[in-house]
Amino acid sequence: RQKGCGCGRMASASRFSEEEFQEACAELQHLQISGWEMPVVTSVVRVYQRPLNKPTGLYEYKVTGIVRSPPDLLADVYMDLDYRKQWDQYVQELREIKVDGEEAVYWQMKYPFPMSNRDCVYVRQRRQLDFEGRKVHVILAQSISVPWFSEKSGMIRVKQYKQSLAIQSYDSWRSEVFMYYFNDPGGQIPFWILNNFTKPTGLYEYKLIGTLRAPPDLLADICMDLGYIRRQIPQVTEAYETDCNGETVIYMKMEFPFLLSRRDCVYVQQRRELDFRGRKVQVFLAKTTSVPQFPERSDFIRVRQCQVKLAVESNGSNRSKVFIYCFINPGGRIPSWIVNLAAKNGIPGFLANLEDACLRYQRRT
Repeated sequence: RQKGCGCGRMASASRFSEEEFQEACAELQHLQISGWEMPVVTSVVRVYQRPLNKPTGLYEYKVTGIVRSPPDLLADVYMDLDYRKQWDQYVQELREIKVDGEEAVYWQMKYPFPMSNRDCVYVRQRRQLDFEGRKVHVILAQSISVPWFSEKSGMIRVKQYKQSLAIQSYDSWRSEVFMYYFNDPGGQIPFWILNNFTKPTGLYEYKLIGTLRAPPDLLADICMDLGYIRRQIPQVTEAYETDCNGETVIYMKMEFPFLLSRRDCVYVQQRRELDFRGRKVQVFLAKTTSVPQFPERSDFIRVRQCQVKLAVESNGSNRSKVFIYCFINPGGRIPSWIVNLAAKNGIPGFLANLEDACLRYQRRT
C-alpha cells in the first residue's frame, strides 16, 4: 500500500528509502487496489483512484498498463528532460539545477486558460532492481522545499508532487508499467476540475456492429482508396502515401470547424483477408505513427493518438456485416465531452456515409 503523499520534504543526501523502491516493485507484481475505484479503463491501461484526504477533495492515482517500448528505452525517455520538451505539450521550462550539491529538477507547467501556470522543484532517482527474479526499472520523483529558490511572480509553486514508476519486460518489445501519482497544484482550482484534468484524457473508445448494403471487398477497397476519401470527406484536404525508411506511411491534413485549429496526422494502415472459423473476413487496421520525415508544423496540431480496426464479412447477397473499433485524441484543448459527443454521433454517421460511398463507388466503377 502506498503511504500518504509526504511531499515537500527538504532536499537531503538520502532522497528515497530502499522501502520506497521495493514498494513500487511490489505494486507492479501484485497491485494493491482494495479501497480504490477504477474510473478509466481502456484496452491497454487501467486507472485507479482514491481520495487522499477529505479537506482537499483531491485523489491519488495508480495506473497499470502495457506500453509499446522495451523497459530500458522507456526508462531512458522518462529521464531525458530535453526530449520531454518535445513530446509533452504542457512543459514550459524543464532543466536540472543544483540543490545543496545534489541534482534536482526545475519544472514549469502550462495550465489551460484562465488558470495560472505552475512550477515545481523536485528530486528524482532511477534504479534497476532484481525483484522476485524479475529485472525492474524504478524511477521515484518527489517535490522538495528549497527556501532560496524563490517563487516567481505570476507562477504558482506546486509544493506537493509525488510519482513512482516501475517498469519490467512484458515481451520482446513491450513493457508492463505501474505508476503511482499525486499532485496538488495549489491555488484556487476547484478540486472537481483538477481531478478531471488529472485523468489521462477523459476520452472514450468505441465499438460498433452493423450491416451495410455493400459487398466486403468493396468496403475494404474504399477504406484503402485515399483519393476517394479525399474527394468524399470535406474535412480531409490532403492525403497521400510516401515511403519512410522502407515503410509506407500516410500523411493527412484535416480542416476542423471554426475556432478549432487544423490537424494533421501520420499513420500506417494494412489490409488482409483472413479465413476465420471458416468465414472469409476482410480486416483493415490503421494507427498513428511518428517518423522524422514528418516533423510537427506550427500551423497544425498533430493527432498523435488514433486507432481504427475494421472487420467485414459477407451477410448475404450484396450485404456485409461490419465491426469497427475507433479511438481518436485530436490533441489541443478541445474539452473531452465535446470530443466524445462528436465521436458518439459521428461514428454511426461514418458507417452510413461508408455505405453511401459504396453505392456511389459501384456506379463510378
